[in-house]
Amino acid sequence: MKNDVQKIVVDITDPTHTDQPALSAAIAASAPDAEFVLFHNLFHRNIIDQDTRGDEVLTEARELLLQARKEQLKLLGERYVTEQKFVTAPVWAKVGWQELIRYAVQHSCDLVVSESEHRTRWQRLRLASEDWELIRHC
Repeated sequence: MKNDVQKIVVDITDPTHTDQPALSAAIAASAPDAEFVLFHNLFHRNIIDQDTRGDEVLTEARELLLQARKEQLKLLGERYVTEQKFVTAPVWAKVGWQELIRYAVQHSCDLVVSESEHRTRWQRLRLASEDWELIRHC
């Protein structure tokens, strides 16, 4: 049976972690010639939670953060994605799951893989609203 999963967008929660279960699952589900998109939403209210239009310092700070995260995603891809090709997609969006779906649709991705951010065993038993939204829209 031929695996038709050619383009996979993987939502990377934290590119600095050595354990990447979402990426490992995506690689296992992929075709040998699949392309991976390492997607990461960097937005955090405590960093810059305001409109940066007209403020060059905040705009530059956000761009520097995105560039640094792009480099981290590149290193992650080089470590995990050995046989297939990959691209990085760091974004800054207040609602990350919406941007993830928008990216997947705009780039004709065949599969969206995301890791839930639950920490304890009991938290993993229930899905967060972001998890439900991803399931609903995919």
